Amino acid sequence: DTFTLDGECITGIGNNVTIEFDGMNFGDKPAEKVVICGRSKLANNSIHLKFDGDDGISTELLEFEGCDDYVERTFDIKGAKGNNTVGFVFLPGCDFDFKYFRFIM
Repeated sequence: DTFTLDGECITGIGNNVTIEFDGMNFGDKPAEKVVICGRSKLANNSIHLKFDGDDGISTELLEFEGCDDYVERTFDIKGAKGNNTVGFVFLPGCDFDFKYFRFIM
């Protein structure tokens, strides 16, 4: 429902917000991990990581533990190969500040 673009970050991400990145090419080897840098005063934020690409659509549930300062959390994922649109879908009850992400192959 809500979010604010704040310089390098997207803050105050609430219910049912999706942040998408088009044209991501993972080549022949899917990513094994995703690192997300964020923060939240809530104990936990549920985020769906969605891949929509050459192999179809897949979704993985990531549980980001709350913290007062920006921290990196690393999640094991199945990933996707080839060209994809990558989406971070913030589920109801979220209150999240999103700084950056990166994939580890």
